Amino acid sequence: MRAPMGNKPFSANPASSPNKSGTTAKYSHYLTKKADVAAIVAAAAEAVEIPPPAHQIELLPEQDWVRLTQAQFEPIKISDRLWITPSWHEAPDANAVNLQLDPGLAFGTGSHPTTRLCLQWLDNNLKGGESVLDYGCGSGILTIAALKLGAASVPSA
Repeated sequence: MRAPMGNKPFSANPASSPNKSGTTAKYSHYLTKKADVAAIVAAAAEAVEIPPPAHQIELLPEQDWVRLTQAQFEPIKISDRLWITPSWHEAPDANAVNLQLDPGLAFGTGSHPTTRLCLQWLDNNLKGGESVLDYGCGSGILTIAALKLGAASVPSA
């Protein structure tokens, strides 16, 4: 995963160069303004036993990196009748139970397999009127889903 580091992220994009198998590769990484790019490229090349490749450095403008990564999220289909949809998307199925939740600001946004499994379990097992305990530390997505799927009460811990 690429993450901005420091106040002024840089992108070191080594030019395509042959690796041990004769194929080419492109690598991108965000570094701080003070990073010694040549030393980083040399160390990486040494670790895989190739000569240091040619590389380029590109200064990236300041951006809201959280919002940029959030924009990559699409609606998540949990089941035929349950969807998680970021606020900037239309619900894919207006007749489904649609949970509007913006990813990236809390745990429990539906992209992790365990969250999906819990949501699928709720969808398959809630018949209406149940009491469900959401013992979590994230967005409250299981509470929201349980209530929208018919649970009578969902105390949260």
